[in-house]
Order: sequence, then C-alpha cells, then structure tokens
Amino acid sequence: MLIVSLLPLIIFWSITFKQAKECIQNATQRQINQMSINITKHVDQWFNQNVRVLKAFANLEDMPPMDKLKQEPLLKTIQKEYPWMYLTYSLDRSGINIARSDGQSLKDYSDSQSFKDVIAGKTIAWETRLDKASKKVALILAVPIKSGDKIVGVMAGTIDIVDLSRRMATWNGSDVGFAFMVNEKGMVLAHPVETLVLQQKSFNQHPLIEAFNNGQRGVVSFTSKNGRPGLGCVRKTANGWILAIQQEEKEAAYAVEQVVSFTYLILGITVVFVFIIAWFLGRALSRPILKLTGAAGRISLGDLDVEIDTKRKDEIGDLAEAIARMQDSIRLSIERLRRRR
Repeated sequence: MLIVSLLPLIIFWSITFKQAKECIQNATQRQINQMSINITKHVDQWFNQNVRVLKAFANLEDMPPMDKLKQEPLLKTIQKEYPWMYLTYSLDRSGINIARSDGQSLKDYSDSQSFKDVIAGKTIAWETRLDKASKKVALILAVPIKSGDKIVGVMAGTIDIVDLSRRMATWNGSDVGFAFMVNEKGMVLAHPVETLVLQQKSFNQHPLIEAFNNGQRGVVSFTSKNGRPGLGCVRKTANGWILAIQQEEKEAAYAVEQVVSFTYLILGITVVFVFIIAWFLGRALSRPILKLTGAAGRISLGDLDVEIDTKRKDEIGDLAEAIARMQDSIRLSIERLRRRR
C-alpha cells in the first residue's frame, strides 16, 4: 500500500527531473552560443580599434611627405598610447622602411604580403608572421598612406599575437569551456595554450573547424581526438577569422549531475520521511485495534470484566463502543439465564 502511495510521487519526480535536465542542457547551449556572439563582437571591436588608430595616424599631414623626421614621433606616440602594438613603421612604395617606432635600423619589407595587398589597392591588409627582431609571432595590420587619391606608402602596426589569446580569455568571462581562433588558412591566432599560437599550428582538422567548413552552424556536438564528447559553437568574425567555443560534455553535464544528486537526495529524504510517518500512523492504528481484538478474545472466553476504552472519537472508538455494548449484552443475557434457573 505504501509503495502504491509513493508511485505518483515517483512519476512526478521522473517527469520533473527530465524537464529540469532538458532545461539545463538548453541553457548550456544558449550560454555557449551567447559566449561565441560576445567574443566575436569583442574581436571585431579590437580589430577595428587598431585599424582606426593606424588610419587616423596615416591621414595626418606629416605622413604623406614620407619624411622620417616627421613620421618617427608619430609612430612612437602610437607605441606609447597603444602598448600592445609594440612596433609601428612606415614603408615607401618599394617596401623599404622610412621610419620605425623602435629606433632600430631600417629594413626591407617588400616580401610582406600585407604590404603587397595595400599597394595593390586594399584599404586594410593583415597577416601573421614570425617577427625576426622580437622572435614573436606577430599580427601585422597595414593601411595605405595617401597623398590625395595616390598611395605613396604603407603604414603598419605589429601586435604580439599572444596578446589576442590573453584578451580572449578575459572576454570569455566564464569558467565554462574555452575559446580559440584561427585565421582564414586555419592557423591558430589565439588559444589558451600559448605554445600552439607560437608554433602557428594548423587546426584545419579540428572537429569544430571541420564542422564549420562543412556548413554546420550554431551549437554542434563533436568528439575530440582523445575520444571525449563535447559541445561547441563556431562563428566567423567580420574580417574572416574563425572563432570557436569548445566545452567538454563532462563540464556541460556538471550542472545536470548536481541536479541529479540533489533530486536523489530529496527523493530519498521524502521516502524515509513517508516510511517514518507510515510507521507511526500504523502503530497509532494497530495498537488500539490489537487491544480491542484481545478484549474481544477474552470476552469470547467468558471474561466479561475486561475494561474497554471508549474515549476515542473516531472509527476505532465506535468499534470499542460496539464491543462494549456487546459485552454488556452478553452480561445481561447471562444474568437472565441465572435468574431463570
């Protein structure tokens, strides 16, 4: 009977638990998706900020004359005000340094792809390459220096690419999963493991990048190379970089596991509580019934002096009164028989 009474509770718990689990899973997917949106937005803002800085200085009147004495103070100002841009420099149309912010000897950048792209007519160009001077993997942003409508040179800013990884870790703002980013060729631009960035490791075989290249969008499930299932979301930034949020399902399931543990605890406490109440109620009901049963048995054996408690005001009290009346009736009947003799 007790099990039957607990059955609705168990059914209700099962339905509620399933709904809670689905709710947490959906919330996790929404969180990953929102994280990807937020970090992509920050990356675009960061990129545009650096481009605006270079364009603003490239448009100053001291830049088009391509005079080292006029340009060098401006380049040093950029480095001072924007320290993550650790080197800025200007190039003439042949790719030779006109001025540098670090004061080192002038160099030939004619083989730089960003330089070639700007000279070819692009308003913004970028590339990642090993900076031989600093031994850092650098992100180079380049914009044209114009005199009227004519391109007379190139202005470039060099950023330590590890800085981008650190900024993305800050933009994440969550302990859930991590973010990484690759360029249009699949080479790592930002990753929590900085050695992967410095090695310029290709992530074209990463499940999330493969899924994105195959047309999958939104939150996707994947299995990492070590066989661990995970969730992820991939987005493209405004300049064509690919940003991915990755989280192991074990991390995503942590909240579900907490709910499961708490639910089992509550269910266990409820069952124990119900059993305790049932035990006390059972005793409260069975003890007076057993007493009445014993009294009825003694009456049946001729003991008509059994004391029967009729003070209760419930069904058991009604039963006690009925047995007491039966006791009185039997006593009167025996008295009548004695008189007739």
